[in-house]
Amino acid sequence: MIIYIKITSLFMGFILALSGCVEVTTYPVPPDEVKFDTYELSVNSKPVDIYTCRVSKFPINQVWPGYQRPIDQTELAGFAYWDMQESVKVEISAKERVEKVIIRPLSLGIEPVIKDNKISFTLDRITPVIIEVNGCHHALHLFPNPEIKDISESKSSHMHYFGAGVHDIGRLQLQDNDTVYIAGGTVVYGYITAVNARNIHIHGRGVLDGSRIPRSNLPYIGPGCITLFGCSNISIDGVILRDPNRWCLNLFGCRDANISNVKLIGLWRYNSDGINVSNSQNVCVDNCFVRTYDDALEVKGVKAWEAKPVQNVRFNKCIVWCDWGRSMGVTYETRAPYIKDVTFQDCSIIRSTSSVMAITHAGKAAISNISFRNINVELDEWIPRPKLQKFEGEKYTCNMEDKYCPSLFSIKIEKNTLEDDHQGNIDTILFENIKLYGNTNTHSSLQGLNSKQNISNVTIKNLRYNDELVTDLKEANLTIGPFVEGVKLKTNHEINKP
Repeated sequence: MIIYIKITSLFMGFILALSGCVEVTTYPVPPDEVKFDTYELSVNSKPVDIYTCRVSKFPINQVWPGYQRPIDQTELAGFAYWDMQESVKVEISAKERVEKVIIRPLSLGIEPVIKDNKISFTLDRITPVIIEVNGCHHALHLFPNPEIKDISESKSSHMHYFGAGVHDIGRLQLQDNDTVYIAGGTVVYGYITAVNARNIHIHGRGVLDGSRIPRSNLPYIGPGCITLFGCSNISIDGVILRDPNRWCLNLFGCRDANISNVKLIGLWRYNSDGINVSNSQNVCVDNCFVRTYDDALEVKGVKAWEAKPVQNVRFNKCIVWCDWGRSMGVTYETRAPYIKDVTFQDCSIIRSTSSVMAITHAGKAAISNISFRNINVELDEWIPRPKLQKFEGEKYTCNMEDKYCPSLFSIKIEKNTLEDDHQGNIDTILFENIKLYGNTNTHSSLQGLNSKQNISNVTIKNLRYNDELVTDLKEANLTIGPFVEGVKLKTNHEINKP
């Protein structure tokens, strides 16, 4: 009898999923917010509002010149979110004629059904999916979440609760033991920060929007959407961060932090990096989506916190769309005693413009034990070439004959003319189970600076281009420059040799 009940429950769950009766929790766009009306969306036949965000349209950039990036270099896109427990049916109606649809990450293997101007597919897991209709512009970003319990009844003196609607908070400075909860259907304008605080928790489903915060002239500091200095025991979960004025989510000199199921969208302004972990230890970034207009998932060492090292940092199961800069790695600002034990694992890069996986060393840290494992990379056959803007008002021109392709691996030590001449080296780097889908015209490069500031022990295991195993460095299109030693390319066959 017990076995019969279990089988029947599973069968009924399957029937409910097919009929669209599985419970889905949706969050309406607040009345004061503008809906994205390019598409209409339903999940299990239940209407889901689409929020609006601004994203980069062209990969044109410049060193910040004292004015904000022109709007004509950007475009509007949409995002929506809901809570679910089981497989759901997603239906999208488009205003324009639907000729081609791509659902990313491609590794999910989702094949949509297209009829007239309607798109439908089954989503059987809780993961961000990006819908591109007739190309990558005006994309629809979908953020399903696991069910969450609203904690409004748990209010206390340490609780900052923001209920459905629009709130303008300016700066919210957190203290020890503070919790921020942004409920679904909520848009909070402002930013959150803390200094030397313990037990900081930022949770919810709603949107934290930094668009009303002016650009900062301070180096590295946004303040972005969330910026924490010298804090410990941190959890950030479930919220959506939109349109920061600079770097978006930042840890400076922090330790013991968990960042999970956070979505970064609408990053288009100059230097709008994604998640930056600087001079921090014991940090896990898990199941996040990041679309940026600069470096996306990055580890750094900045001058203000250079006495603190970077150690034990993990980026796991993240999805990245990088409209400018590097998709993931250790990037340029490398002032710290050392940067070690950093892992990027089980991530998908769905779009990239510069370097996909990069270590750019221009500081004094000893960098070691950096791993990139199980990374899926999607590169279109044509990718617009990044361009530095030479004068205000310069336009971006697309050249469809250009064969540009971003670099896959880039490891470089370069002289930093802005700081001291004392620089560190790079040792023990692993690229394992990297799969490249699409354009294989990519290249990779390794280059040290001198005999002391060098690169050593770089291992590439099981590199695949469109499911074909790459068996030598020439086939990988890897350039090995001066002051580099101990580069190895291995396959499973070679690894298992007795």
